[in-house]
Amino acid sequence: MVNADERGSSGAPDRVYCYRGRFIAVEYKRSEKEKLRKLQQKHKEWIEKAGGIHITASSWADVEPYVNLLDWSVKIYDVRV
Repeated sequence: MVNADERGSSGAPDRVYCYRGRFIAVEYKRSEKEKLRKLQQKHKEWIEKAGGIHITASSWADVEPYVNLLDWSVKIYDVRV
């Protein structure tokens, strides 16, 4: 997994990754109750419209299932090839 973290752009996700060819953006919040701000929501919409994955998480444990799902889907694809 490559982490291409860059600070400074308002509304941009806290972390961005490229994993198995998929763009993954992660916005970390202190708790599950905390909501995305308007500009963060707009970034989420842009990312998903472009085919990326946007995850709002409070820890890596919230992100890991998505990564595991990508691993699983790659294994299924490999079997079909």
